[in-house]
Amino acid sequence: MYNIIICSYNRYELIKNKTLKFIYNNNLDINNIYVFTPQKHLYIESLKEYKNIKIIECQIGLNNSRNKTIEYFNKNTNLLYLDD
Repeated sequence: MYNIIICSYNRYELIKNKTLKFIYNNNLDINNIYVFTPQKHLYIESLKEYKNIKIIECQIGLNNSRNKTIEYFNKNTNLLYLDD
């Protein structure tokens, strides 16, 4: 099992129109998608039709987002990072 990680800022429409489309079209596991963003409220509103996506709030900046993913998951968890 793996978790799909998307670190994002100000790209909620791009995630919806491109990244999620890519995930669905390539039969990746849609039950383990996590979006790390400092704009949690905007992403919740934009992605509300995707009930299985978990949106995690973090500090602004890619380094902060990546560090938050390390804190969030257990040490031996498989993570697949995708760009938005």
